[in-house]
Amino acid sequence: MQEVKLSTTTAERDLNDSLAEIYSIIVTLEAMEKAYLKDSIAEADYTDTCNRLLKQYKSNLANDSVAAAFGDLDSFSREWHVCAFRPCTRRPR
Repeated sequence: MQEVKLSTTTAERDLNDSLAEIYSIIVTLEAMEKAYLKDSIAEADYTDTCNRLLKQYKSNLANDSVAAAFGDLDSFSREWHVCAFRPCTRRPR
């Protein structure tokens, strides 16, 4: 097996880390929404957690290089196959 490097510079690694964090925030918000709709989480906990996640989301997108790579939610979701907030289609092989 050969090791595959995802980035060659610190800037690329930081960008990948930020995009990964945004991805996880989107997926977590989706899970929070589902839990809230099923009454599995209290409204206060739901609100506090979602507000914190949205602040982190906005903080990541405050970086110009991250915002440029992210684009918008729809294009990011399509590129990275995020099914949250939209119907998910299988990735072509």
